Amino acid sequence: MPYASGKKRIDYQRDLRNKRAAKGLCTRCGEKVKGIRLDCERCLRNANRLVQVIVKRNLKKGRCRCGRKRVSLKKVCQRCRDNSRDILRQLKEQVLAGYGKRCVCCGETIYEFLSIDHKYNDGEDDRKRMGAKSKAASLYRTIIAEGFPDRYQILCYNCNMAKGFFGYCPHQKLEEYAIHNSRRIMNDDSLENLTTWSLNLYDSFALVRDFIKEHPETKDVIVSAVAKAMTDSFAANFYEPSHH
Repeated sequence: MPYASGKKRIDYQRDLRNKRAAKGLCTRCGEKVKGIRLDCERCLRNANRLVQVIVKRNLKKGRCRCGRKRVSLKKVCQRCRDNSRDILRQLKEQVLAGYGKRCVCCGETIYEFLSIDHKYNDGEDDRKRMGAKSKAASLYRTIIAEGFPDRYQILCYNCNMAKGFFGYCPHQKLEEYAIHNSRRIMNDDSLENLTTWSLNLYDSFALVRDFIKEHPETKDVIVSAVAKAMTDSFAANFYEPSHH
């Protein structure tokens, strides 16, 4: 080892691993590697055994797996906690990108609101198949490894919870109301009213869009307010409840 300790030693080891990886060699011993792995099987086995010994020793001492002091009421340190969150976000962003980054029901695009949904309601089968590893990170890795299969889709948490509790999302009902009302207008030959309403709506959206461009910090608040106002207005003016 050219450097006994310090930052130079760490930099040297990192550069050596990167050079070996670029040549398709094991980053630890320099031997030829099969497939796309960075390390050969022998080095992986040795490293795993060593890591398991160290982890057990640290846990026995009441510390994080890495040996640092745990966060209060948690089993990990702050550094490992932050790393896990970063890895989970990267995986989720990759999965969301693979499915269009948009709720298929309401069109929501804000990252914090989006979730992965089992399109055919077979989440229980997935949990049985994955067993103890049925966590978010494992699910994301499985989706990526399988090439973003069709049995998953993106829903915002509102749509996802509604689908789970009621078997449908209220947005689907609103869509049905819109189709019904459009047919009623067409049947009444009131195309002129429909055209006027559409043009007025387009002009209103243009004003809102221009305002948001000048004040981008207000985008989220305005979009939410407009969506709620449109929903309330539509339900009040177009939906005609049936009377029995």
